[in-house]
Amino acid sequence: MPEELPDILYKYRDFNLRAVADMASNRLFLSSPQRFNDAFDGKIPWSEFLSPNELREIVENGGPFATQLRELRETRPEIFTAEWQLSDEGWLHVRDLLAEQFSSVSECGICSLSAVADDLRMWAHYGDSRQGFCLGFSTAHPPFDRAVPVRYLDRLHEVDAYKVLSGTLEEREAREYLVTKSAIWKDEREYRIIADAPDSHARYPEEAVRNITFGDRTPIEHMLIAHGVLPAHVEFFVISPTGGGRFELIAVDRDVLERYR
Repeated sequence: MPEELPDILYKYRDFNLRAVADMASNRLFLSSPQRFNDAFDGKIPWSEFLSPNELREIVENGGPFATQLRELRETRPEIFTAEWQLSDEGWLHVRDLLAEQFSSVSECGICSLSAVADDLRMWAHYGDSRQGFCLGFSTAHPPFDRAVPVRYLDRLHEVDAYKVLSGTLEEREAREYLVTKSAIWKDEREYRIIADAPDSHARYPEEAVRNITFGDRTPIEHMLIAHGVLPAHVEFFVISPTGGGRFELIAVDRDVLERYR
């Protein structure tokens, strides 16, 4: 049974020109996973082993890579240390076949969101050290209604290279690795919106924006800019550090901001 979405998902941002343009245009940026800060995030971890018997079986059973492997054996015999025993260089050629098969998996756009708006580390890492902001979106509206929860694992599983080359692993199964991360990130409670094109934008209806939370170090000038851009129904908050390494949210009266303009 699919996991029920939280009512609100949050997007932490630095306050910069692009962030303001996105806010004003009701759009989300979907980044290529190649630029994620976690070296293992968004990558498909192929297993680093194929036995000679497995390679021979792939060729003899006529799987999707049978022809390429047969031609490789005939035209580049030097990359095999025995009949079907790959050398290090041979394994690099096989990795190229794997990458080609699933290039569309990593060539996608991802927007990362969180179920929490008051996490100390999130504000430090993604909210410009509490000088940025955090937008809250209702999951009753697209594209937030199709956000997928990230699974956190103590040890990341590998994709079996044999299953790929023998044609028994579907692309859908490999794409699940785009929503799998190390358990060290579990406090982020991340959800992801995934689209086909990297470095693209997804539009959302104006009513999807429910609130905006500013860091306690966000300049008042930035709050005023957001006030001028966001629709009247959006609630404004500021985080305030409390004991226990947490924040409390303090409501901001938008009428007061209006008098500053």
